[in-house]
Amino acid sequence: QIEQKLDDGVENELASSSDQYKTLGVSTSHLTIDDLKALEEIADDLNCNMILSRDTGWFVKLYDEPFDNFHKGMSESFNKILIGALSAGYRMVEFDCDATEYKTFKVFAH
Repeated sequence: QIEQKLDDGVENELASSSDQYKTLGVSTSHLTIDDLKALEEIADDLNCNMILSRDTGWFVKLYDEPFDNFHKGMSESFNKILIGALSAGYRMVEFDCDATEYKTFKVFAH
């Protein structure tokens, strides 16, 4: 078994990096059926580098400006989540079927 040891200072340098950001986990129950379908289509678009599909949901990377995160054709609930997350200091939202449901967002049955 090969054991790797990090060089001294690696952990400190990475922990103090200015190129880091927080991710907020949000339940996919806060998304409409149309949102779910649209996210799948957008994630399949090779020109899109802000939405990544995974087995249980999606990662949505946020832009610096609130209204740059507004997605036409998506529900008001979806856009409210992105703008709220950015305002709260997050730079990415992980929509996942097992993530937290929040009282402040509408829940959709699907």
